[in-house]
Amino acid sequence: MAKTELREEERASLARLLESETMTRAPRLCAVLRYLVDAFIEGRSNEITEQSIGEAVFGKPVGYNPGDDNIVRVTLRHLRTRLEEFYRTEGKHETYILEIPKGKYIPFLVPREAGHPGSGTPAAATPPRLLQALETDPTPPPSLSSRVGIGWLVAGALLVLSLALSYTLYRVEFGNAARAGSQESSGLLQMLVQHGNQLTVVVTDSNLQAYREIFKKEVSLDSYIDRSYVRSQPNAVDNLSAGALKYASGTTETTLTSAIVAATIQKAAAPVVVSIRHPHDLSLRDFQSGNMILLGGPWINPWGQLFEDRLNFQLVPPPDNPAGSVILNRHPQPGEPATFVPRQKNGQTITYVRIAVLPNLNKSGQVVLVGANSLESLEAGGDYLISQDFLNDLLRRFQVSSLAQLPSFEVVLEVKGINAVPGNIRVVAQRAITPSS
Repeated sequence: MAKTELREEERASLARLLESETMTRAPRLCAVLRYLVDAFIEGRSNEITEQSIGEAVFGKPVGYNPGDDNIVRVTLRHLRTRLEEFYRTEGKHETYILEIPKGKYIPFLVPREAGHPGSGTPAAATPPRLLQALETDPTPPPSLSSRVGIGWLVAGALLVLSLALSYTLYRVEFGNAARAGSQESSGLLQMLVQHGNQLTVVVTDSNLQAYREIFKKEVSLDSYIDRSYVRSQPNAVDNLSAGALKYASGTTETTLTSAIVAATIQKAAAPVVVSIRHPHDLSLRDFQSGNMILLGGPWINPWGQLFEDRLNFQLVPPPDNPAGSVILNRHPQPGEPATFVPRQKNGQTITYVRIAVLPNLNKSGQVVLVGANSLESLEAGGDYLISQDFLNDLLRRFQVSSLAQLPSFEVVLEVKGINAVPGNIRVVAQRAITPSS
């Protein structure tokens, strides 16, 4: 296929989109969009498939099976939402609209007319400027069936089935596929990859979250290590509850969001080798050397409990939702709330993420705790770690000029988003952490 000749105004519209704050604050989504647009302009539309996107953008091995990994499909859904956000806000005066049809991978550019974001009028038929891809999503969305009247057991079973759809880690190392590139790390990540220290990203344990949902209990680190939390449950009364307990305690899975955040950090750290591990695979010795990033709060990544009591901002379950989490402010300063609670406001979801950076057990490296009370705030926490703009803001807040001068600290980020996609991120509270003896 020959190169696509775009008019100057069309190229300018695409450039403004790709360079917009809406897109650049989501590097993964921006990378996917840039790949799709470049492929069309270069005349490679017939080469674009779910598999080619996975290989080119996400570092998947050549010939991998997209049916076993839905990262591309999930990311495309987020990208469509992000495009709608752009044309409602920054791009509300754009004369062209970029769209990606559901189930397809090639975008098309159309004049802004009725029916598009910000127009406020019904849709009108518009011929596409860019050709649509022929490829469709090969995997239909899963469906769940249930019976009414079985109470919490059915609710627990549905949760188990839902979580079973999440990304399964199975001790997979993403490293070889995602280490392409040689760019220097930016943001706080610079601190974790200098001097050749090993960096490990520990994903969340989605099975532990299922346990919380089903049995309404938190799991201490001691009981997580020796698995006594499983033995403490009464004997299962039937096959359904026995299966729920087995799933919620016996496999090593993580959420798709956690896996994406880990892979994003890994790619941003290239060429430094970053290991991605599941909490089940760790021991106390792992926290005595090197650098660690723990994703999720202390109740879905229990190793965070080693450091939680040193922090002012702590993730705790609210009384009315033992499977959820809020951020407790133990010593509020003037103008600060006592708790940071997720909420809805003006059509937006407001959630929070607590990021803490402090020494490991032997003070030979750093541990970063990314504790979130939603998936979108966890994703925002990952973006915070690799953003140079956020680092510059952090240095200003603590009145230092370099990473070497930055004390151990914790910050709370407020994340405003739409449809589970993180949008505006800002720091709403901060503390320096007092050195331990």
